[in-house]
Amino acid sequence: MNSTPTGPVPIVDASRLTVSKRTEAIECEFSQWSLLPSRHVAVMYNDNTGNSAGLRGPAFTGMTAASGIMRAAGDKWMIEACPGGSSMPSYTADDIQRCMEHTSIFITYKGDSEWLRARCTITLVNQLPGWKDRTIAVGQEHVFGQTNTDKIVTHVGCNLVKRSILEDESNGWKFNDRVIVR
Repeated sequence: MNSTPTGPVPIVDASRLTVSKRTEAIECEFSQWSLLPSRHVAVMYNDNTGNSAGLRGPAFTGMTAASGIMRAAGDKWMIEACPGGSSMPSYTADDIQRCMEHTSIFITYKGDSEWLRARCTITLVNQLPGWKDRTIAVGQEHVFGQTNTDKIVTHVGCNLVKRSILEDESNGWKFNDRVIVR
């Protein structure tokens, strides 16, 4: 497997998926949000080196709720939610505590490509009429692939919103025990 991209790489925006001039969105409705696992996810490594090249995605832990595989822009993607937040082993105790107060959302690449360059945004849909959605860009451009290396990732995500704010239905992010992510 060639772990370093060579030649032109198509650009994809993974929740607003764009290849060339074609744009597609993926969306997941998490119904019965209150029944989802709410434990904090400490993302694990494949080996004992602490090197991110061996990073396992959040789904490995079984502590996420996942959309199932969706097709967009010619490839396979999945949206995952960690209602109890997520952190890395290298985080300080204060950082972990802060992460535990947030809900993490991930876009996970499930395609067959060895590498695919992508820009990602994650949108938490506000379900109250006239209220704005919350969109977060997940870092810079990423190279997605089947395995994590120092240059290729299988997923990207963020601690999107404080869990207490998300779960207060008067804010509109969760409504009738349903959360919608694009």
